[in-house]
Amino acid sequence: MVNTASMAGLTTGPLTAAHFMSKHAAVALSESLYHELALRPGCPVGVSVLCPELVRTRIFHAERNRPPHLKRDAVEDLPEETKQLEAAVSNMASLGANPRVLAERTLAAIRENRFWILPPEGDSWRKAARLRNRSIDDGTNPTLGGALAGEGL
Repeated sequence: MVNTASMAGLTTGPLTAAHFMSKHAAVALSESLYHELALRPGCPVGVSVLCPELVRTRIFHAERNRPPHLKRDAVEDLPEETKQLEAAVSNMASLGANPRVLAERTLAAIRENRFWILPPEGDSWRKAARLRNRSIDDGTNPTLGGALAGEGL
């Protein structure tokens, strides 16, 4: 079984709390299921959690799927922070990983019975996750780093 979270499941950031929260939930669900299945010797079901970096998809153009009665009236009515976030995210879409490469990475993890499916070493999202984990270990206040601070984008 492969559950898809994203690196948002291992990091946090401003202005998208619901997104980060849902991705953290997918990671927690996957870890719990992994442990539960490990209690069943010989269980033929494996669990992996896919936490990709940005991927070149049309996810950043989701407005096209909004039902007519929920469409936005005008971008001008949005708070400035939301406009800036949407512009930045839209620009990042072209920088994302190739979906085929991500699929190959996922299949390799399944074959290796590997739980974590992460971006390659050196990816700025991995740096953001490490900084967060270090902050937790040290008991320090959260900081933005890696991809969340615009590094590597």
